[in-house]
Amino acid sequence: MESAGAASHSADAALAGYIAKYATKGTTASETADRPFRSEADIDAIPTTAHHRAMMRTAWELGAFPGLGYLRRWAHMLGFRGHFLTKSKHYSTRFGQLREDRRLWHHEQMLDRLGVTEDEITIVNHWNHVGTGYGTDAERALAAAIYQRQREQRRTRHATEVPSWNC
Repeated sequence: MESAGAASHSADAALAGYIAKYATKGTTASETADRPFRSEADIDAIPTTAHHRAMMRTAWELGAFPGLGYLRRWAHMLGFRGHFLTKSKHYSTRFGQLREDRRLWHHEQMLDRLGVTEDEITIVNHWNHVGTGYGTDAERALAAAIYQRQREQRRTRHATEVPSWNC
């Protein structure tokens, strides 16, 4: 028979494993939203599994309780806030190395698809600066008008939205 401390530790470990399972699944294919929700209705629009949707909804509902408002801000990430992977130089694999390995793998796959070797490819990697800004006053005016229209649309959209959480 387990003592209360051992049972609590076992439950904590099980919960941590459960969260880690879903957090690390997100490193290969995202099954969660890209951004925080503005309302609970947004959860139904997410293209994900029913199980993930239930976890998002649970985080959203728990966020209504005092002291748990942060859960609503992080409901799109199943209520987990922060990084679950380390970026430490002392960890066994760094993200930079993973990106480089992925880049090399894709490069080798492309060479195989093309049926060529590295020696048969010439890469021209030279850029010249040709200018900064707009070439004419008309281009500058058009860019300013586009910017102003987008800014007004953003202001109008945000003025009509009411945040649904009190955090």
